[in-house]
Amino acid sequence: MRVRKLKIFGLYDLFDFDVSFEDNETVIHGINGSGKTGILQVLGWFVTGNIERLANVEFTQAGLEFEDAGGHLIAYQLVQDKRSSKVEIYKNQKKIGHYIRSSRAYGESQEDEDTLQQWRTELSHSLRASFIAVSRYGETRFRTRSIIPKDPYDTAYSRSTRSSLENAVWRAENIFARAQAAATNQERVVLTKLRNDLINRIAEPFSLDDSTKTGEWEERLLSVSEKIDQYSDHGTKLIDIDPDALLEAIVGDDTNKRLAAVAVVQQLERLSGIIGRHFSQVEQIRQRTRSFADALQSFFGDTYKSVTIDENRATLVFTYGEKSLFPRHFSSGEMEIFIMLTYAAFGEDGLGPPELLIIDEPELSLHTAWQERLLPTIRQLNPVGQIIIATHSPEIAATSLDHLVAVAPINAPAKEGLV
Repeated sequence: MRVRKLKIFGLYDLFDFDVSFEDNETVIHGINGSGKTGILQVLGWFVTGNIERLANVEFTQAGLEFEDAGGHLIAYQLVQDKRSSKVEIYKNQKKIGHYIRSSRAYGESQEDEDTLQQWRTELSHSLRASFIAVSRYGETRFRTRSIIPKDPYDTAYSRSTRSSLENAVWRAENIFARAQAAATNQERVVLTKLRNDLINRIAEPFSLDDSTKTGEWEERLLSVSEKIDQYSDHGTKLIDIDPDALLEAIVGDDTNKRLAAVAVVQQLERLSGIIGRHFSQVEQIRQRTRSFADALQSFFGDTYKSVTIDENRATLVFTYGEKSLFPRHFSSGEMEIFIMLTYAAFGEDGLGPPELLIIDEPELSLHTAWQERLLPTIRQLNPVGQIIIATHSPEIAATSLDHLVAVAPINAPAKEGLV
């Protein structure tokens, strides 16, 4: 599903907007205070099902138009009543629920809960979307915790601070962990099917061919051995063969041993095709993580840091020389790159590139050289998803000149038929 149009009336009680997203990539630009962040907040909180945050954005009405895989248009409308702090949600002009912001102070009503659950369920089934509000990462949140003292007469309290940026890094780490868990499960499914297919293929009868000359059997043995040696499950060979023993039997004088060795080579040739097909699927699963690590390396390598994958533990390893690094050691720009590339590669759920990726002001804290490389790198990790970015950066805009959209408030039109 793709977002095609967004109309907003009364944003911050000031602006009306009509924005189209015709392409698979949109870079929104405009001067400070022109409403870019508000546009992305309405869109981002809506498509990620975060109605609570959406209710905190001031607007009168909003209309969104989507196009599904079959080319059918789906229209949503949001109507906000500031006096009652209520947001009503309509789909194709039919009300599907509402959310009352003030009810959070007293506990949400069952009706609110039903609306939230229905909306999240509908969105999760129709659109995998991620919204990264980089422009809000500068806010610092405070957290107080008490340390239970060992001495009953001694009391100690510590105050720890963690910025929104650090919280976002922590969430990105969890996304990567979920992505690796999902990848491991996907591999397990493929390898289980492979083993079952191998067992079934081995049980199938085949005709023994001993007409080939000894030299040709040697070549065939070498070829199939090299193929099978390429395939392993994290270092463990799927089929452990002894080419030297087979070769000795093929060139030896014992006819029975020769026939047995020839039969093994033929069987291996039959099995190698099955193994190759399954391992191409495994390789695709593993390549997603490798591509992500390579993308990080293309940025972190500028300051002589190294990014590798520990495939046994399914984790990323950051080093500077011999010293191990952790995200808390990163600069703010490195943190933001880690966050944005994680969401681009794995989405909010860790299952792969999202269908819709929205980023507000990704250039913050990034060197201009990194700004130039950001959008092409995101596109490498997410080649087919819809990407919407709001930016002030000429460097980012220059990498997507054909997809620039200038935003500015419009005169408020009639509010009937928003989309």
